[in-house]
Amino acid sequence: MLAADRGGTADAVGYAPAFKGRAYYESRGEAIWEVPLEGKFIALTFDDGPDPADTPAILDLLATYGARATFFITGKKAEQYPGIVRREAMEGHEVANHTYSHRMLLHCTDAQIRGEIAMAQKSIGMAAGAEPVLFSAAGRFFLIRGC
Repeated sequence: MLAADRGGTADAVGYAPAFKGRAYYESRGEAIWEVPLEGKFIALTFDDGPDPADTPAILDLLATYGARATFFITGKKAEQYPGIVRREAMEGHEVANHTYSHRMLLHCTDAQIRGEIAMAQKSIGMAAGAEPVLFSAAGRFFLIRGC
């Protein structure tokens, strides 16, 4: 199949690399779909923030119940609302990378993808006090490329 047909990058002949599947990437620690745990747990995640109206209210509610969440933040919003990002981190929540501008990465070049992630890392790191460890693509779209 041609790379253009899959939305991916081409090799020297113009064909997309073979899809290796979920097990391959999980075994290498490159992607996480789930974490096996004993007992019942709920993972709370919030995307596309922070939002100056909603995020502080969410943080207040989480604090009331002693709950923690993961906030997938865009770099652009981290620059607009650094105080909220700092609060998320200071209160023990995971602050994660959700690209810089919330671009859908499917139609981006590898260089554009790297730029979106790197710019967000810097912006979020400046606001939170530490660079994020986790990344989630906008729309939760997972594209496997040899980046």
